[in-house]
Amino acid sequence: MSMDHPRVLVVKYNALGDVLNITPALRYLANALPGATIDVFVGRWAEPAIRHNPHVRRVIIVENEWFSRFPIRHGMELFRLFRTLKLERYDAVIAFQRSHALKEFVRLLGIPARAMFASRHPREDELVLDESRHVIENNILLARKLLRTLGCAEESLQAVEAASGLNMEWEVTPEEAAEAAGLPSLAAVNPQETLIACFPGGGSNPMNDEASVRQWGVEKFDVLLHRLSELEGVQVLLMGGHADREIGGRLSRGRTTKIINMTGEVPVRISAAVLRRCDLVICNDSGPMHIAGAVGVPVVAVFGPTGPREKLPPSSHSFAIRSNISCSPCYYSVYKGCPYPQRECLARIDVDSVLQLVQRALGQPNTAPAYSLDASTIVTV
Repeated sequence: MSMDHPRVLVVKYNALGDVLNITPALRYLANALPGATIDVFVGRWAEPAIRHNPHVRRVIIVENEWFSRFPIRHGMELFRLFRTLKLERYDAVIAFQRSHALKEFVRLLGIPARAMFASRHPREDELVLDESRHVIENNILLARKLLRTLGCAEESLQAVEAASGLNMEWEVTPEEAAEAAGLPSLAAVNPQETLIACFPGGGSNPMNDEASVRQWGVEKFDVLLHRLSELEGVQVLLMGGHADREIGGRLSRGRTTKIINMTGEVPVRISAAVLRRCDLVICNDSGPMHIAGAVGVPVVAVFGPTGPREKLPPSSHSFAIRSNISCSPCYYSVYKGCPYPQRECLARIDVDSVLQLVQRALGQPNTAPAYSLDASTIVTV
């Protein structure tokens, strides 16, 4: 193995926001191994989060279902993937996953240096994922484990880690910025007014069907949009993916021109370019929250069964609101259901409290965000 030019494989195959959360660790690896070649193995659904990342040579796209509960059904595809990866002769691999099937697949590649997450009882090449930590902190700790395995000196690792920072990265290309600027829906936007992007949906990915458990609710967003439309000098972009079109249609019906419905209109890469033009993003705990954090736009996120201390982008431009209920957060790796008739953690969050937090976020100084694990603002109601 050459420490001058190691070949590193990074594995994180699902959830767009989760893939964005590994980008600080990618930067840390690249800075600690300046001659390294870094390839990323990622699911098709989440690939936009890593596209154009400056630290990545190659993105290897796999279908999301290949490492589902029954990977044997995709044996031929997995064999071809195995052969492709084996021919690359990687020196090190880091898998930001706990999936048993995926980890055994990685071990079969025979890559000398490995680091992977474990739920408990870790092997020598594993680190227990501490779900009380911020997800970015866990990812950096796993990167540190791999770098130690590669023989990097502890003193240099501490300096590189501090210099690498905690900010997520999403590179918007000039072509994407130009495409966003030319969207017909943005023609009605007054550049002199405050522009807010609102994502009432989100939270879905191909590996689960639990998107709605993290959503504040259409009725609450309906009232919030009405209150926002009453504010002087404010315009709202109603945004989301194709799965959110029905929600967008319901919320935009009968609205004034101050509410512009773009739900399902553009792919996620162009949505990120649109967000760079916005003054604020309002959303659930979902992919758009992470994208906003990655492109440096202030965000107000509504949290219910998940925890903002573990998920909210670690930035002074990040604001979260949660309810003071003892059973929240309860959704870590999996969602086990709720003892209440409705998700009480979300039901207790009222529109007035969210609107107050929105006005607080809009009132902060127009400065570059500061990044640290305690830089964000979390309001409990």
